[in-house]
Amino acid sequence: MSLASRGLVGAVRYYQRVLSPRKPVPTCRFSPTCSEYAAQAIALHGAVKGGWLATWRVARCNPLVPGGYDPVPDHFPARRHSGGAGSTSEIITASESSTAPESSTAPPPALPTPPVPRKSPSPTPKKRRVS
Repeated sequence: MSLASRGLVGAVRYYQRVLSPRKPVPTCRFSPTCSEYAAQAIALHGAVKGGWLATWRVARCNPLVPGGYDPVPDHFPARRHSGGAGSTSEIITASESSTAPESSTAPPPALPTPPVPRKSPSPTPKKRRVS
């Protein structure tokens, strides 16, 4: 564990031993408590990523979130991509495309199905005049 991680975990442990017992009632809606979650996250993921997980957890500690069991994830959550046009996951450089083996290329995407022809509405009969 890095020096920064040890310092942050030490600060959390100080909070748990000295400051937390002075609160009148337990206030954490999660299990493990937010401070224990912070110590575990920093020890497992390091100062930056663990600190981010701890900050996110404390931010979720509000009446709008039901709480409950929420353990520290084993792996830091992956970045979410929007998947829209121009996202980095769709961009392939010339060097990447030339080094890819031919056998591993994916089949081309399926063509969209043609639209189903719609029946035109039947003409309404014209009213006949009776003379």
